[in-house]
Amino acid sequence: MYRILTLLSICLVFVTPRAEEPRVVILGDSITYDGRWVARVESALRSTSTYTNATILNLGLPSETASGLSEPGHAGGTFPRPCIHDRLGAVLTQTKPTLVIACYGMNDGIYQPFDPEILSA
Repeated sequence: MYRILTLLSICLVFVTPRAEEPRVVILGDSITYDGRWVARVESALRSTSTYTNATILNLGLPSETASGLSEPGHAGGTFPRPCIHDRLGAVLTQTKPTLVIACYGMNDGIYQPFDPEILSA
């Protein structure tokens, strides 16, 4: 009986679907896009048993904000700063990450006159 259970256990290991490798998406602005801090995070992640074979995607976008604010005349007036909220759904749907790391803030401190509507959001 013991041999049958052992054999059955071994067979189950071979027919059990393998868990997908982790997928890490790193979001942010030009500091993320530049990749220097991302390389350090990737190195730290890969030193763990969980993320050794992970797919790590740097999807930083220069000039992007989390606030949705943009100053008049950004990029010579050709376009406003991009906002993560406009692409986040597509990024998550297309990459199906198991972990998301985000770094925003440098572009979010744009001066705006006081607006009660922004405050209430």
